[in-house]
Amino acid sequence: MLPAIKRNISALTIPQNHIDSAAEVNQLALNHYALAISAKICSADEKINLAEKRAFLGLFPYFGQQHLSLLSESADDDSSVYISCKRFTKFANNDVNISARLYAKLFKLATSDATLNIIEISYLEKIVGMLGLSKVLLEKALEYYFLIDVVEIKKFVVYIDAKNYYRKEIFKLHPDHFIGDNILSLRIKNKVIELATERVKILNENYRKSLL
Repeated sequence: MLPAIKRNISALTIPQNHIDSAAEVNQLALNHYALAISAKICSADEKINLAEKRAFLGLFPYFGQQHLSLLSESADDDSSVYISCKRFTKFANNDVNISARLYAKLFKLATSDATLNIIEISYLEKIVGMLGLSKVLLEKALEYYFLIDVVEIKKFVVYIDAKNYYRKEIFKLHPDHFIGDNILSLRIKNKVIELATERVKILNENYRKSLL
């Protein structure tokens, strides 16, 4: 089994003469499947963009520029994400802490280009289950993304700046984007609409304050 794994992941190894232990092979396998899952997240709605590539290199420092081509190739691969997730959990010895750390990075990847749409949320919902994690983890991540970055801007030099800023922010994650969705589960869809509605309320209040 070990020689087969070595051949499978040889393109991902950091240059070295030998892989000396099963632990090293295990870590390389984890890296391989993390890359495969990440590629699907990055390409969920379109081709992998520059922001996602930069985020990938920052979140997974054991990869370098030379691995970006593998990221793109994995994105085009029709192999099942389910298989990659199951193999990742296998090599992680079903350690939920390892899977949760990977999931946190996947969420950051999905939001690295300053957008989060239905397709990306759908992928994140599926993957959280495939990794054997609770949907609560996704809900907490969504709460952070929808609400924590709603910053209060007290005063703009020009009124139109404030108006345009808040208009764009409200449109970006407006609840209407999600109401007609039939991809997400009812639980996650309702959570997203609840968070999007709360986000709009906060933005409207912040806009009102910016005019005072």
